[in-house]
Amino acid sequence: MRTLTALLGTALLLTWGPGCIGEDDDVDNDADGFTASEDCDDSDPTVFPDAIEACNGVDDDCDDQIDEGLSDADLDGTCDGLDSEDCDGLDNDGDALVDEDFTDTDEDGIADCIDSEDCDGADNDGDGEIDEDLPDSDEDGTCDELDSEDCDGLDNDGDGEVDE
Repeated sequence: MRTLTALLGTALLLTWGPGCIGEDDDVDNDADGFTASEDCDDSDPTVFPDAIEACNGVDDDCDDQIDEGLSDADLDGTCDGLDSEDCDGLDNDGDALVDEDFTDTDEDGIADCIDSEDCDGADNDGDGEIDEDLPDSDEDGTCDELDSEDCDGLDNDGDGEVDE
């Protein structure tokens, strides 16, 4: 019986190690070649000192920086693979397309959220109004650049001349 007790005690000591029951700093829990005292996440075998950084929102190489040195087209601190497109005229997600996830009503290559109205009879900024907030001297709803002169005693086309 004493031999069995001695064997069980030795087995427990070997299993748990010396000191408190729990994780041992000299054990490599994730089998990545680094012990718990060296590894910043000893439960993940892809995370260890000098690992190659991946675009994943994790400090893969244990240097207290996340996704450093990876492509970040809009320089917002989020690597392109995790970044989403913002409506700002930049390629935020690194796919060589600008604001591709946003509506472009007039199909001029500029997303409505940053487009400005042009005097062209189209809704350039996607707000449902055509040529709003542009000069319209006779207030007929047609911007001056597109308006034609009528014989009505007004400067319809905004050129400073009446009924020419």
